[in-house]
Amino acid sequence: MRPLRHWLSEAGKSRAPLTEREVLAAIGRIQSGDTAAARALISQAWQAQPASALVAANRGRILLACGETDEAIASLEAALLLDPQFLPARLDVAQLLESKGETLAANDRYRSALAQ
Repeated sequence: MRPLRHWLSEAGKSRAPLTEREVLAAIGRIQSGDTAAARALISQAWQAQPASALVAANRGRILLACGETDEAIASLEAALLLDPQFLPARLDVAQLLESKGETLAANDRYRSALAQ
């Protein structure tokens, strides 16, 4: 049986906690207006966990805050490919489509999200 400190040491090497910190830091940078730092942090998180719907959705939100609407939608769609039932991403896509004037597509997305 391995000692507890070995398991703690191995857990400390995991990228997941760092990725979570990067996402939270990126959100904080957006809130403070530092879009360049936010983009860099969320890119690091995305590279570390490209199969995370949560990271993809937050990447979409950060890209939106940076004015990259089409890239934001693509990232949110990636989140939905990873987790089709991820309600925050479903609602974000619907809202973005609505803001772009794509009312019919937005309404379909809202209906689909509500039916979940």
